[in-house]
This record gives sequence, structure tokens and C-alpha cells, in this order.
Amino acid sequence: MTNRNLAIALILGFAYLACATAANAVPAAERVVIIKADGLPFGILDSFVQQRDPYTGKSVLPWIEHVFYRNGSRLANFYTRGLSLSAQSWAMLDTGQHSIIKGNLEFDRLTLESYDYLDMFSFVVRNSGRNTPTPGMQILDEQEIPVLFDAYEPNEVSLGTQIYIRSLPIWGMKGLKRLLTLQNPKEWLDEWIIGLEGERLLAEISERQLLTKLKDPAVHYLDVSIPVFDHMAHRNRELEAQLNALQQIDTVVKDIWTAIEESPLASRTLMILVSDHGINTDPEVYSQGYSLIDLFGGAAGGGHHIVTNRPPLSEYSLKSLSPAVPEVTTVSRDSYYLKGQAAEYPTLALDADGNERSSVYLRHSDLNVLQILWEQLRRKDIAPDLRRAATAAFFEVINRNRPTWEKLRSELEQELPALRRSARSVAASLKSKTQEERKRLSIKIESMNLDEQKYGTYLQSLVNLLALDPEHFDVAQYSIEELVPKKSFGQLNSVHDLQNYVVGIGKNGLVLNEDGSLDAVNSFVRINYFTFVKDVRVQNNVQREVSSKPVDFIATSISGAAITAALSADVPIERAVWVYQDVGSQALILIRHDSQNRPQLRCMPVRNLRQDSDGEVHFIPGAWAEGLPLATWESLPLPLDQREAWLDEWHSDVEWLEMLHAGKYSNAIVGLAEQFTFDHIFVNQEPDNTDDQGLIVRFRQRKREVAQADFIIFAKDHWNFNFRAFNPGGNHGSFLRESTHATLMFAGGTETGIPRGLRIDRPYDNLSLMPTVLTLAGRIQSDVFNRKSRPTGTAAFPGPIIRELFPLPAGTVQ
Repeated sequence: MTNRNLAIALILGFAYLACATAANAVPAAERVVIIKADGLPFGILDSFVQQRDPYTGKSVLPWIEHVFYRNGSRLANFYTRGLSLSAQSWAMLDTGQHSIIKGNLEFDRLTLESYDYLDMFSFVVRNSGRNTPTPGMQILDEQEIPVLFDAYEPNEVSLGTQIYIRSLPIWGMKGLKRLLTLQNPKEWLDEWIIGLEGERLLAEISERQLLTKLKDPAVHYLDVSIPVFDHMAHRNRELEAQLNALQQIDTVVKDIWTAIEESPLASRTLMILVSDHGINTDPEVYSQGYSLIDLFGGAAGGGHHIVTNRPPLSEYSLKSLSPAVPEVTTVSRDSYYLKGQAAEYPTLALDADGNERSSVYLRHSDLNVLQILWEQLRRKDIAPDLRRAATAAFFEVINRNRPTWEKLRSELEQELPALRRSARSVAASLKSKTQEERKRLSIKIESMNLDEQKYGTYLQSLVNLLALDPEHFDVAQYSIEELVPKKSFGQLNSVHDLQNYVVGIGKNGLVLNEDGSLDAVNSFVRINYFTFVKDVRVQNNVQREVSSKPVDFIATSISGAAITAALSADVPIERAVWVYQDVGSQALILIRHDSQNRPQLRCMPVRNLRQDSDGEVHFIPGAWAEGLPLATWESLPLPLDQREAWLDEWHSDVEWLEMLHAGKYSNAIVGLAEQFTFDHIFVNQEPDNTDDQGLIVRFRQRKREVAQADFIIFAKDHWNFNFRAFNPGGNHGSFLRESTHATLMFAGGTETGIPRGLRIDRPYDNLSLMPTVLTLAGRIQSDVFNRKSRPTGTAAFPGPIIRELFPLPAGTVQ
């Protein structure tokens, strides 16, 4: 679907959704201007707005107070839905949909292709010669998910540089050269490695462009991204530094508001200040860093060769690393069986860009077993009885994975030829396209060809592995890379795999049982990653406010079918999230849909959860009390005698947010469900597998599903895992309220109908922004959506509009 078709489909979708009566009609904002302030926390902003300048008597943030507090509306309880990360949060803010992007950095488990959504340096470099979408925008376009500016015609839009954009918005070669001359090469290198001033320069140029475009009445949508507060707050915890960053944002508000008042559409212009998340910072506490690279690279952690998107702090260098492939492998000196093979066989990938949390990708445990057994079978001195046992164990691993692997092989054998045919068809159509269309389609062809190549290599190894015959097996016929592909992690590990993860051969080598079979327990070194990670403790913690244990809890997905069976539930549980705090303190977040297809969530305390090798789950139901994961009991604003009854029932995501948003972990129940759910977010729920287009849709959906991490580690308060530089100022990424509490404010001209001086206390999250903006812009008039009648390429907005911004008929109770 072309960008224009996306816009048309979106606008048509809004047309049929209009159902408000004339009495409920609201004024329409002909122009929308959005200031996107990265990491701007409402609590800190609000406290400084209330602070008076002793010389002027005005607020120290006079323009934010004037525009949004006195002449606009502000949300006192606006939250990040899901992890408090930029890539994931902006995806929901810009689309109004559940996010198919689950972190700032993701890895394809089958090919180890990395998606570095925040690497704006590489984006600028790539666009020096052609228009290339950012990685995040490419993902959204592949899934045909429109963004907010798609509701406008291209000539009506002026964009700043941001995570979700299809090309450098204003540059061309002249603009790019101008940008690059504002910063010397060393500073640009620093920007790529640790992030310094490059985004600030992009923001300044974008702001100047926006101010110019405001003079043009034909431009109806404008935005600009301001990274100053987030970048400052990571480095500095001082109140003076916070005020300085906020005053820079205040100046941007002044410049844009003044330009709006002087513009031809002043009375019909809506201005919005929004942030993607908050930040957890305290002027009395240094945020303390812990190295997960050292943890997992050491012998106790598995001796993993670890893939990341940047060198760790201890390995800064001027190596010739390609910005287009932001991938670095840290070699473990303690590798159990892969010494010297770090480049070919990394076994762990780490996304530590979220600061207060890190997504961990592990190679599938059974691939480790296959490779260990393969190495033993290639030994000429292996005893005959051990060879027979090891061969039997090798094929036992293949056979227990055969159903999953056969299904994947069969589907890829359908999808990759369809991808090839589609690339050829697009290539054949290039001659009839405009120059701009040819650039965009050439990128699409390049992406499809790369997918076919990488997945084709993986597919061939899968075919080879499944074709092995135990009756005629000869280990010398293949090299290991023909059966276990390089740089591939395979499918997700189950909870059982993670509780019994194989990292190497046992200290006594392969061991036999009395019956001559391989002793799978004593033949391998295994790690339970839940107990291992949670038990981490530091010895030199010098701050009383900071715990000596860096890890708060671990979260992972678990089979909904297995939990349904364990609970003997009448209504199937579609998916579940297991939250591990320690052996005796755990929780399950259960996810299902009601009879009207509305999502419902329930949280229940459990103890001693384990999963058998056959997938069966066992646990002991727990009792509600203080100290359980996510502090749910103590955060519930109900009398003690009413809490248990409320918690033992199913509730909607809105009900959970309204009940717990002011607690320590804010919207963690909703956020964890969001993080580990994929099924409901694809526009095409059931792709037609009989034609090429349907097969490609299925392939794109698979690419999203195989970008899942095995588990996420969450840091305790004032700890962070940001391996590039342990941010001393503050961090985000967790569900702590300070990190999820974001900013959203509205102001508008006299014809926009924005209430003046309004503080909205009802909680809302990311999913409410887009439907609210489009309603204020007069493009939809209701938050009631009919999923069954939506046109192709659009989806109902799952979040409610912010009702307080709209006039109600007389006598209506809100």
C-alpha cells in the first residue's frame, strides 16, 4: 500500500466512524502543531511551573505556564503504556495502536539482524544520497500501520527529524551539508557512539523549518522533536541543570506560540506538548550502573559471546565499525565450548538501551546441546558406547523440535519464493514510476532481497538438519554451520529451557545412565537464569538509598494454554506473563478477551512456578499481601477488606490504569501485558496464504514475532544497565511511576474549543493521543469504533479519546 493509499484509507475510515450528533459537535482545529519533548516528566515540569522567579514574580517557565496552564489544558496523569522507552512509546503515540516494536533495539532471532531504532546518526548518513525510512518507520510501513501525519496530504505536512519518518524532512544535499558543518567529525563520531549533540542540532534546524512553514496556510500538520531534557537528565541530577533544560523547552514553546499567533490560521491552530516517557531521577542519589555484559560473559553466567549495538564502556575505540550495521560482539574468555568462535556463534544478545531494564536474547538451549554433541561426536577418541548414546541424544533433540521446525520450514519454503517474485514484480514496474517513487521502491526491493538471502541461509540449515537420518548418520558428512547456522538463535526458549539452560559440557564430559543412555542432567552445565540473575549482589554499594541487589524482577511470556490447563480455567487464557521476584514471590498476569472481544487482564500471586520439559506448568497459588511483585496490594486505593475481591476479578486495561496509576509501579500490569502480546496488533489478522501478498504478510508478521526477547530484567530503583555509559543522572525504561509519568498538554486558538486553565486528573495513556488529536482536528467525531466494518489498512483505535477536552450537552454526566 502506498503512502497516499494509506492516507486515503485512514481518512475514509474516519469518515464512516462519524456518529456524533449536532449537539455533540466540536470545533475543528484546521492546523495541528506538536512539540515532541523526549523524556519530559510531568511531575518535574509541574513543580518548576509552580516555582516563581524572585525578580519577575512570574513562573520560571513563563511561556509553558501562559500557553498551557492559563490558556490550555494539561493532563496530570498521562502515562507511557508499556516500557518507558522512546521507540516503543512513540510508536503508540504516532499510530494510536498497540506497538509492534517492543524496545529501542531488537534482534531477529533467526538471522540476528538488528533493529536499532534510535540510531539517528546512521539515518542521516544513509539519507545523504537517497531517501530512506528510519528502521521504525520501515516496520510500520511493512505492517501497513498509518501514522498521524498520514491523515494529511504530503504537501500539508512539515516534519522534524524523529524515530518514525520516511526521509530527512527538509534537507536534500544542501541541507545535509549545512547540518554536517555545524559539528566537526569527532563530535559526529561521539554522537554515534554515546549520543551527544547531533540530535540537538537536528532539533534546532527542524524548529527553524517549522517556524517558516507556519507562515504557509496550506500546511496543516507540523511537528518538531526536542531531545534536550532526556539527554541532560541522563547525565546530570542537579536541579539547576533540569531548570536549564526546561527553560530551553520553554523558549521553543514561546517561539512557536508567538509564530502561531502571527500566522494566518492562528484561531484554528491546535498546539500540543507531549513526551514519550518520564525519567527516574533524584538530586540526592547517583544512578548506579551494573554490567550485564560482565555478568553473562563470565563463567557463572554462561560464558556467552554477547552481541550488542555499541561497544561497552571499557572498549571505546576508533575501530572502523559500519554505522549501517551497529553490531558489536563482546568475546567471553570463559566460553565453555565456543572459544575463538565469537564472530560465528554468539549465544546472547543484549538490549541495554532502556537503562532501567534490559531485554535478553539467548540462543535456543537445544541448539547449544546439538553443537556440544556434534563436537563430541567428531572426536576420534570417543568410546563406542558414548558415541551411540550421544548420537541417540542428538536425534532426540531434533525429534522433539521437529514439529516446530517442520512447520517453519514449510512456511518459509512458501514465503521466500513469494518474496522473490514480489521483488521482481516491483523492479519491473520502476520504469513507469517517478524518480521519488523509484527511490522508495528500490529500498523496498533491497530489503526484500536481503530478507530472502538471510532467511534462505537459515532455511537451508533447517532443511539439512531435518533431513538427517539416524540409520545412515555420518558426522563427517557435514560441517556444523550447515546444520546449526552462524549468527542464529532459533526459536524462543520456554520457561523450562530458561530454568535448565545448557551452556556447556559437564566437568566430567558426557556421562551415561545405567541403561547406556546419555545422562542429560550430569552431561551438561545448566543454569536457572531466574534464580541466577535475581541473586546478583554487589559488594561496594556506598549509597544507603540504593539496594545492594541491582535486579528488581524478571518478566517473560509463558504459554496461555499451559496456564489454562494448570488453572482448569473455563475460558481459555490466551497469553500469560510470569513475573519472578524470587522463588516464593511471583505473579502471573493473565490475558484473555471477553464475549465482545474486549481485552481483559487479571493478576494472581503464585509461588514456585516451574515448567516440565513437556510444557506442563506447576505452581502454588499465593495469597495477596505486601511485598509481592509490582507492589499491587499496597498500591490499590481501596479499603483492605475490598482489595482481595477486586484483585481476584478480571478487569479491562482502562480499569487497571485507573486503579493503580498512582502506585509505585504505575501501569505495570497493563504494560507487561502490552510488552508480551503480539496477536492483536496486526492489521491483517488472518493473511490469505493462497497468494503472494498473503504469504508476504505472514512473513512480515513472523519477522515481528521472532524479534522477541526471552526475558526482560528490570533494575531496582536508581540502578541502570546502560552499558555504554552508566548514566549518573537518571534513567527510564521500567514501570516505576517516575519513569512512566509523561507530559501531555493542549492549547489552541479561539476556534479550536480547547478549555482554558483545565487540569485533567483522570489517567490516560499513549493510545489516547492519536484519536483525540484527529477528533479535535475534525476528522473523526467519536471514540466508538466498529472493527468489523473498518476498511483495509486501518484499525479501530483501542484507546479512548480524552473526553474532558470536548464540550458536553447540557445535563450530561461525564
